[in-house]
This record gives sequence, structure tokens and C-alpha cells, in this order.
Amino acid sequence: MIFLDCETLDFFQDDHIKSLPRAEQLAAIRFGIAVTYNDQADEWLEWTLDQLPDLWAYLRYSHSDAPIAGWNIIDFDWPVIRNNVARFGDAILYHGRQPELDDLFQRIKAKTGRWYKLELVAQTNLGRGKSADGQQAAEWLREWHDNGDQSALRKALDYCRLDVELERDLFLHLAKRPLRLPPRPERGELNEILYYVDGTTERIPDATGAISTK
Repeated sequence: MIFLDCETLDFFQDDHIKSLPRAEQLAAIRFGIAVTYNDQADEWLEWTLDQLPDLWAYLRYSHSDAPIAGWNIIDFDWPVIRNNVARFGDAILYHGRQPELDDLFQRIKAKTGRWYKLELVAQTNLGRGKSADGQQAAEWLREWHDNGDQSALRKALDYCRLDVELERDLFLHLAKRPLRLPPRPERGELNEILYYVDGTTERIPDATGAISTK
């Protein structure tokens, strides 16, 4: 697998993004950086804005049998990268394979009807979580992009790499034991769900023995 995470110069809470219709927001978000980890080669790579065509070539041409894996990559990382690559023209956009995307966020959502943040699932199963959030990463990247602040770039890359480490370790955890998905009381959920590697799930009764439908 090639594990992927990207960070952007813009984020959904930015005024110029949140004012757009939802369908246009992803198209307007600018790519900033990405980090990839190839588990077959034990290879970490960092990609900055000027290396975006190289990242696209790496994902489309290299390791043709390796799926691209991550958390919410189908609805965020991949379309952000693709939309930004499109600015280089069709010759680069459409040449090469369409890789398989193995999105753990989407797999869980499809089976449980619940959507989870990476932070919650990582803390619950790995005992550790993220070092910041996407909005903070966007601020660091703007400091680098606009002012040449290399220390801000380094912070963003380190944050992005930590997300990839969490994603990789959740996949490794799932290969050996089910992921624990806690109930979210604010959504009326009562039960923890166990999510198994084959996609099956098990609802754990709460302290009263109840099992909710949510």
C-alpha cells in the first residue's frame, strides 16, 4: 500500500471557501503538501506544491498493483490533488492508471452509518492522536507560501507525516483485531461498534443492555 495524506493552503472554515456553494469548495482549495509512505519499500516521501506533478506521476505510474490508502481520501485528498493537477492540463491529468483507493473512513461509514474523525478512532484504538488540525496546517502553509517561512513548512510536513503514521497503524491494527468505534452521545448513539477487517460489525450493548439502531 501507499499511504497518503495531503494538507492544503485553504480550508473549509476560511471565509473565501465557506462562502462558496459546497460543490465548488473542493475545486477552490489549493494543494499545499503531501506525505506518502510505501509499506512495501518502507519509503517515506514528502511532496511540496512545486512537486505536485511528480506526486501525481508517483501515484499514477509507480507500484501499479499498490492501492492508495488513507483516511477520507476519496472525498478530500484525492479530489484536491486531482483538481490541482488539472491546472497543468489534460496531458498530465488523464495519462496513467486510476489507482485503487482504500479509504478506511469510507469503509467504516458504509458499514456503520457513522462518520468518525481520525483523531477519535486513533485515540480509541492506538492511544494517541493528531498533533494539530487541518486549519492549523493551512495557516502554517500560508506562512511558508506567502513569506517563505521554512519552519512553518516543517511543522506542516511533520503534522502531515503523523497523520500518515496514524492511518498506517490503524490499518495494521485492523489486520490483527477489530477497531473499536465509540458511540457519539451528541448523536444519540448508545453502543460501541466493533469493525472487523472483513467489513463485518458487532454492536456492544451499553451498561443497561440496550442496543441502539444508530
